[in-house]
Amino acid sequence: MEITTGSMAALFTEYKSIFLDAVENAPVPAVEPLVQKVPSNALSSHYPVAGLLGDLEEFEDETAYTNIWEYMQEIVNKLYSRAIGIPVPNIEDNNLGMYPSLVAELGRIAATFFYRHVVYQFVSSDGTALGGQAGGFQTNWVDNLPMFSNNHVWTGGAAWDNLDFLPLTATNYNTVKANLRARVNPAGRVMDLMPSLLICGPSNELAARMILNRALIGGGNTNVNENDVSIFVFNQITDLSWFLVALDGGKPIVWQERVAPQFTAQDRPDDDPAFNREEFRYKVRTRGGLGIIAPWRIQAVRWDADSSTTTAA
Repeated sequence: MEITTGSMAALFTEYKSIFLDAVENAPVPAVEPLVQKVPSNALSSHYPVAGLLGDLEEFEDETAYTNIWEYMQEIVNKLYSRAIGIPVPNIEDNNLGMYPSLVAELGRIAATFFYRHVVYQFVSSDGTALGGQAGGFQTNWVDNLPMFSNNHVWTGGAAWDNLDFLPLTATNYNTVKANLRARVNPAGRVMDLMPSLLICGPSNELAARMILNRALIGGGNTNVNENDVSIFVFNQITDLSWFLVALDGGKPIVWQERVAPQFTAQDRPDDDPAFNREEFRYKVRTRGGLGIIAPWRIQAVRWDADSSTTTAA
């Protein structure tokens, strides 16, 4: 293939088309029900989470008022990218067979990037979450306590607790379910949340399926918990933590998209990489943020060797 500005422009057009097609047709990961995707047009976005709480109230002397600035959750947008280089001789010799599939894979990776990092909001160890940010056990909510805490207090309102310390058993499943269903809003009223999802790691998968996927228990008794909620098993959860999540009426995690996946290039014959390194470069980039904005929809449960003696914030 003769390398000219025109031939490289045509190659870029072909690769960009492959990339965008892969982005558009990427499979939606199973975690999509957890995530609300929203547009973003700034470095970060603030969410007035108080607007997601409470109910209408009877008008008496004046309309009920909530100061939303007391409940503003910030999600910061960050840039993520990946680049590949194609040696100039490979283009000269038309040795390009591997690259279309590679570009398509980059499209799929970019399209699902934020979805694939949802799991790290539930991982209790440090240093693995998206962009080096910690997940729900370490990241503070608007009350300066971790997202998952047994000491939450609504500003000027009631106390609430979305962290338990129990192994995953049928009895404890129902206890944690009752704790989530008893969640109150800032006015102290029960939110009527109904769990629809149990999240755990491989170490708890068998216990979860024994609780939720059996019709009979105890020598022939009906299992009242059969198919009570769906099960998500995340390999990245390597301890015995587990979670019940209420998805009725709202999603607990937001993915704000600042810049959709893009495909760019340094592919002119006189660009620096080609001139100095005999290489053309193609880059994928996307920009956005991911985080929990409704931690009251999640009841987190820790269980490890220290759980019976350690009180977490």
